[in-house]
Amino acid sequence: MPSKRRNNGRAKKNKGRVRPTVCSNCNRLVPKDKAIKKFSVKDIIDASSKDDIQAVQTYSEFIIPKVYYKFYYCVSCAIHGKIVRVRSREGRRNRAPPPRVRFNKDGKKIVRTVFSMSFSLCRFFYIVFSVPFSPCRTS
Repeated sequence: MPSKRRNNGRAKKNKGRVRPTVCSNCNRLVPKDKAIKKFSVKDIIDASSKDDIQAVQTYSEFIIPKVYYKFYYCVSCAIHGKIVRVRSREGRRNRAPPPRVRFNKDGKKIVRTVFSMSFSLCRFFYIVFSVPFSPCRTS
């Protein structure tokens, strides 16, 4: 039977068995390497209350703490919750992460594309000097 994905939907490679994690949405047990992971950083206090607290507080340098939480989703909940999308056969071959949109201090968008730097350097050194570069895997 043909394989739908190169890694069969998992990232375990040669581990044999991976301990399960619990889906944050439906409590299904999902292997940790198969689960869709999402890291969330949120302020403990909402924005309107934050302004009121900063106006009243006595410490000038006090930083309001944040909540750091990692969500694990099973595949069905991640698709249903629109965390990941179903992609076409050609789209599944694209392993690059989506472009990260960031904002500078002025509020303007900064869009940077992520390139594989080590692969680019390897190709550059091989083409220019015809010598393999050290971070490359020569096999």
